[in-house]
Amino acid sequence: MALRFNACGQPRQRRAGYADRVTGPYVYVWVYEVDPETRDQFRELYGPGGPWVDLFAKAPGYIGTQLLCDLDDSGRFITIDRWESEGAFAAFRSEYHDEFHRLDLMGEELTISETPIGEFGPADTG
Repeated sequence: MALRFNACGQPRQRRAGYADRVTGPYVYVWVYEVDPETRDQFRELYGPGGPWVDLFAKAPGYIGTQLLCDLDDSGRFITIDRWESEGAFAAFRSEYHDEFHRLDLMGEELTISETPIGEFGPADTG
């Protein structure tokens, strides 16, 4: 299930009752193919202490981000972003829309492709 956003860049609403079933963290995962010439810049932008993590850390409900590199392909990365809830992420996107968009454009310049893998929650939510 890919991340879904409306025309304003906000996460689309889930079907009725979904939020009531989610009792744990909300996680989303992206995979990136990165140009060899921009790998260091990519790591700086998405890694610990980078601008993405600094922006996320401003928001209540942010738990953390992992940047992982494929062991067989040094140009392939994933990010795993953790929030206390999907609502916390939605509130962050609303409040920091402009800064998010600016960083997203910077990231696009460093990558060959960006693909959402999916959104995840606790396995026991039904």
